[in-house]
Order: sequence, then C-alpha cells, then structure tokens
Amino acid sequence: MLSQLGPNEARPQILAKAGLQHPLCGPLLGMVDHLGISRYEAHRVVLASAKRQLLASVQQCDAQGER
Repeated sequence: MLSQLGPNEARPQILAKAGLQHPLCGPLLGMVDHLGISRYEAHRVVLASAKRQLLASVQQCDAQGER
C-alpha cells in the first residue's frame, strides 16, 4: 500500500484498518511523541500495568475460591 499510494495517502488508510480505534489514542500517542517517549517504551509500560492488574484479579479470584 505504501509503495502504491505514498505516505500521505497510505497512513490514514493503514490507521483506519489496523490502528487503535479509541478516540483518545491519537492525542495520547501525539503527546507521547512530543515528550520523546518511544512507542516501544509506552507500549511496554502499558502492558506491564495491564499484566499487574490481571495478576491481581486472578489472585483475588483464587483467594475467594479458597474460602
């Protein structure tokens, strides 16, 4: 797609098909870019936080099941 359309036309189409659809994602990623935080680091931190929350939920379910 990129080689056929060029970056200015391909980017919106790629984002529409595979990008994050939540309306806050665009502004937040823009802020992350402005702050100089790499996308890798931003995604790593978000996934680590989600993992901690998921593990806490599982532990809570396990504790309730042991009663």
